[in-house]
Amino acid sequence: AFTFKELDDVNFVEQPALFYDFGDGKLLWDVARHSGLWKSLSHKVSQNGGKAGNIKGEAFEDYIANQLQNLQIQALKRNVILYTDAHEKLMDIDIGFVHRQVLYLVELKSWVRKKGEYLGRFEKVYRAISVIRKYDKKLRANRNLIYKEWEQYNFDKAIYVLIWDEAQFIPLEEKSLWLIVGEIPRICTIEEFIRYIVNKT
Repeated sequence: AFTFKELDDVNFVEQPALFYDFGDGKLLWDVARHSGLWKSLSHKVSQNGGKAGNIKGEAFEDYIANQLQNLQIQALKRNVILYTDAHEKLMDIDIGFVHRQVLYLVELKSWVRKKGEYLGRFEKVYRAISVIRKYDKKLRANRNLIYKEWEQYNFDKAIYVLIWDEAQFIPLEEKSLWLIVGEIPRICTIEEFIRYIVNKT
């Protein structure tokens, strides 16, 4: 059966046991567990990184960009690279666009959850929060360069959003981490972000 052998082994945390042997040649096939199997296998693949990880990241970026292009937004740009006056690479932005006078800087993350997140370890659960705070710091430090890239468009402020392929744990008490407090966080899935953009007035 596809499952983990010990309780503290979360490589197969979804416990995707597909087959159960009842003896006498009888085998139960649990079809509903297939989604758990694919997620569990992704844990193993992600440990290898490299080419496999790059392919996943590129496919995820293409998917998100296509979803956003279907919306009524302005100035969508992909893979924007900003340079210093000395022509040294300063930072890159996965996707940026303007909507209702707000510049959205979108970073895409398709990382597989780490073991510590499933075990509830604080530093792992809050990994996504530390990432978006890093980008907020970049925005404050490089605001002029970022604004210049979209200067021909009308917007009043800029905000970073992290689109993850899995829902993340976001504390309610930290209001700055939410687009709509208690409903849509700044670290969200593409479905949540599209709902926010479509309904924003």
